[in-house]
Amino acid sequence: MRSRMLLVAGGTGGHVLPAIAFGRWIGERHHEVDVGYMSGTRPIELEIYRSSSIEPMTVGLEGSPLGSPKGRRIKRWMDLLRSFRGAGVLIRSFAPNVCVMFGGYISAPALVVSKIKGIKCAMHEQNASAGRITRLARVLGVPVATGWEVCCPFKKRDFTAVGVPIRRLRITGRDAAWHSLGLPAPVPEGPVVVVITGSLGSVPIRGVITELAQREEFRGWTFLVNDSHITEPAKHLSNMFIIPARWDVSPVYSAADILVIRAGASTLSEVRAMRIPAVVIPWRASAGDHQMKNAMLTKDAEHLRIWDENLGSMDELAGRLHELKLFRPASADQITEKMYNLADDICERLWDFVYAIMRDQSASKGDDDIGG
Repeated sequence: MRSRMLLVAGGTGGHVLPAIAFGRWIGERHHEVDVGYMSGTRPIELEIYRSSSIEPMTVGLEGSPLGSPKGRRIKRWMDLLRSFRGAGVLIRSFAPNVCVMFGGYISAPALVVSKIKGIKCAMHEQNASAGRITRLARVLGVPVATGWEVCCPFKKRDFTAVGVPIRRLRITGRDAAWHSLGLPAPVPEGPVVVVITGSLGSVPIRGVITELAQREEFRGWTFLVNDSHITEPAKHLSNMFIIPARWDVSPVYSAADILVIRAGASTLSEVRAMRIPAVVIPWRASAGDHQMKNAMLTKDAEHLRIWDENLGSMDELAGRLHELKLFRPASADQITEKMYNLADDICERLWDFVYAIMRDQSASKGDDDIGG
């Protein structure tokens, strides 16, 4: 018997990419399930979906009214109110058996409409600190699956830890990655540091890396910094390239000896799974400081180092890079295999959680071993 599952995710890659990863896994493993996607109309979220050849159903929302610039606040409140009607029309048309929300402002109307219509629903919280919609879902009695073994302010009995669904990326050799990224020959022989600043980018991190790259101790190193505002690779310093942000990140990871990343749940989960050495720089202005909470859950990982951009010194950041230079990751094939296996395991756990809801069973607790 066929069933329909609606995956709701919007805002940034941290919400959208796990939804896509889970949807693709279902498409491969459960042909009896038709998967649909719902998002807002913010350009970046549509770009992420379309990069995966997915055309989501859309509701006219481009951002949350909370914390919006004063000039946009009224419009966004009006858009949010109208979104309940739009979500109702789309949900009625798709007629899902279950609605799974991955966060972002679009999850609010989907949650409310699903509850009103009596549609079974679930919430997946990627971060170690529950967002507003996740907290609302819990109040409304919606089962919550989480990406980590901790989800503040919930108690253990309030959620099921399954992990963050991650993309199955194929890691290659550096030569192939360098060519794929459109970078000029020759391929550098010294350490390569790849800076991934998230789907919204980060001017402060770019500034920090620019300063670091000019130090004498890093003259033999190469730094690649992604930037969502450029379309072609460009040389910034003798040992620093600015590369366009891209959603096909396999060559980006493949080019790196060391990564510098934000602590968004999706990127952090991928890097944790692949065990690529990385300096984690949490964005301290994230809601509820969730990026620092995410990062702290990985503080014991031998291939990760945390650096606080508000409190840490440049010398401390340099020291962390030198420490990670000594770490020897697995081969490209081993990294790929490990990531594929973990990606499948996480999606299997989330599927079991959602399937229990679909079958009116109590979602059982997931395996606590959700890391890399």
